[in-house]
Order: sequence, then structure tokens, then C-alpha cells
Amino acid sequence: MSETALLDFYWVKVENVRPELTRRYLAVGRDTDDARRSATPLEDESVSAYQVNGFDNLRFSYWIKKTPTLRELRDFYVTMSKLQTSGMPLNLSLEMTLPIVGNPHFRYAIVGLIHEIRTNGRTLADSMLLFPHVFAQEQVAMVRAGEESGELSQVLERMSMFYDKNTAIMSRLRNALIYPAVIGTAAFGVMIFVSIKFIPQIKDLYAQFRAPLPWPTLAVDFVSGFIRRQPWLWGFIGFGIYRFIKYWPTFYAKQAVQRFFVSKTGPLGDLILRLFIARALRSVAMLLNAGVPVQDAYRLAAAITTYVDFQVMFISLRQDILAGVSIFRSINRYRHYFRKHGFYIASYIRMAEQGGEVGIVMARLAEYYEREVDARMANIDKLVEPITVIFLGAAICFLLISVYYPIFALASYVIPGVKH
Repeated sequence: MSETALLDFYWVKVENVRPELTRRYLAVGRDTDDARRSATPLEDESVSAYQVNGFDNLRFSYWIKKTPTLRELRDFYVTMSKLQTSGMPLNLSLEMTLPIVGNPHFRYAIVGLIHEIRTNGRTLADSMLLFPHVFAQEQVAMVRAGEESGELSQVLERMSMFYDKNTAIMSRLRNALIYPAVIGTAAFGVMIFVSIKFIPQIKDLYAQFRAPLPWPTLAVDFVSGFIRRQPWLWGFIGFGIYRFIKYWPTFYAKQAVQRFFVSKTGPLGDLILRLFIARALRSVAMLLNAGVPVQDAYRLAAAITTYVDFQVMFISLRQDILAGVSIFRSINRYRHYFRKHGFYIASYIRMAEQGGEVGIVMARLAEYYEREVDARMANIDKLVEPITVIFLGAAICFLLISVYYPIFALASYVIPGVKH
């Protein structure tokens, strides 16, 4: 059982003697029996499954991702760490996580883990290797280190903390963008409504007196006419926004784009750099504290980070470690990748290496930069609201001028001797 098999979508229905407790959810599998395995029925419940066909199957195939989100990974590892700490067997712990997993591909992978552990006697790490689109390399490496050291519950707890930190940071960034996005969309909608509803009437009125329209009204009328003459533009704009959102990660993954945002956008660039540093240090600290060798930790950290410069740095650090260079000397050699934070980080790593606590110190450095990111994000939240209000006020003011000014100015053409 692996994710290389061709999977179909199924609706799984768990019927209870009490109708209000009957539930249905989406699953994937090779056949109906495969899909029914993801159910966790009680003693008095029955399970049925039927395949999703037609447009729904196409829609699910396109929209549902095979890779779980950070939030889903966090919830999974939080639950697993608690159950393993309580002494519950591994396969039962995995079964207990099924009700909290919403992604059908993730649920299918968990069912596969249970099957491999219970039937084939594989370890958790070896079973996770069968589902590389769900469990990344660093997760497998940490779980393997935890199983070999007998500290699987502690490793799972560190993994849950790692994904919890990443989820919190991404949520703060997302929330900071929601307010201006909503206000901007509302302002654009009001502008389109006014330009289509009122401006044409004012234009016709001015045409009767053969009078020139004021330039604010002409500007809004240009937008109105362009949209009315070419309604397909709405579809083009919507498709453009969709493509931008969909391919933004690919565009942002380019080294030149990342360097531009980090070095050319002032305080925003410093915030982005601190965010990358926090996530990079947290990744390495998590791996080292789980018992992963330094060279493997650097290799996995290069695969985790999305900052291209840090990918190059971790690969170079790994080569130095394999050549026998100390951790401090290798980091000090490539500290320019951290820019102005390089000397500070290298100094702490030097003290940590002397005390044999590199993983612990990296975790503390990560916490420091995470606090810095939180503080700066709080300041951005305070600035976003007044800037958005100013933008909205300017847009409304422009619309009012474009509508009311021509009405008052029309008096000079209707009543002789009145100046506008």
C-alpha cells in the first residue's frame, strides 16, 4: 500500500442508529474497501462507500492538495506526541488521529502507516517513506532518530512545536493582509458601481450643453467605458488574479526576486530576512535536538528552507562538516548569508560549540528571531489600518469629486454669468 497507486475519490458514510450522529466525509483509495479503511466506526455503526464521479471527481482532483498544510501537520504531531507520552501503542495512536484529519490524501497515508506497522512489521519511519508527498525527508529523519534513541514521544513533541511556530507565523502574515485586501476590494467595487451607474448620466447631461467634463469625471468615465465596452475584462482580471496567487510561490522561489525583497524593500526586507533566519535556525535546532547528525541536519535544512541563499549556505556548511571543519568555523565562513545578523549568530554558535549545546542555542536564537518577527508584525498591524483608511478616504474623496463637482460646475453653463 503506497501513494504510487492510482487513487480515486469516494464518499464514505458512517451510519449510526441515531440519525443525527451519522456522518459523511471524503476519502481516497484504489477501491471501496480501501476507502472504507479510513473510517473509525463505533460498535453500533456501519460503513459504506461509493465512488465520486463526474464533475465532482474532477473538482476534487484539481482543488484538493496531496500535501497536508502546516496546520494539519501540527494537529497530527500534537495528537501523536500526547498519545505516545501516555503509553498508547503506535498503531492505536495513529488510529486516534484519523478523526481530526480532513485531507483525504493525508488520511489515506495514515491508514497506510497503520497497515505497514501492523501487517508488515515496519517501523514508523520506514512506513513514512512510502508516502513522500505527505511526509517530507526531515520528518522521516526525525522520526527515525526518535525510534532509534527510544525518545519518539519527545521527538514528536518537538515536531509539533516546530509546526506550531510556523503555523503561527504564517497566520500572522496572512491576517495582516486580509484587512487591506478586503478594504481595497470594497473600494474597487464602489468605484466600478459609481462609474457605471452615475457617470454616464452626468456625461449625457454635459453633452446636452456641449460642455467639457472635469478631468476627475473623465478619468472615471474612461474606466467605466472601458469596462462596459469590454465585459470580458472581468474574466481576464479574475484569471490574472488566480494565476498570480497560484504561481506566486514559483515566482518568489527565484533567487533574484528574493534578494530584491530582502535588500531593496527596507524594513519589510529586514522582516522577511528575520523570518527566514528564524525558520532556518528552528529547522536545524529541531533536527539536532532529535539526534540527527550535523551533516544530515544541514542537508535536510537545505530541503526545508524556501530561501535560495540559505539553501546554498546549508549545502556549503554540509561540505565543510564532511571535510572536518568545525561548526563555528563553517558558519563564520558563510555568515554573510545572514547579512547584518551573521556576526551575532556566529558568536553564539561559537560559545554553543564549546559547551556542546549547538542545538539548544540554535533553538534559543530561533525563539529570539521569532519574537522579533512577532513584534515587527504587531507594528505592521498598527500601521496597516491607518494607511488603509487613508487610501480608502482618498478613493472615496476622488469619487465624490468626480460625481458632485460636475453637478455644481454645470451651473456656469445653465445660468449665464455664474463662474465654475
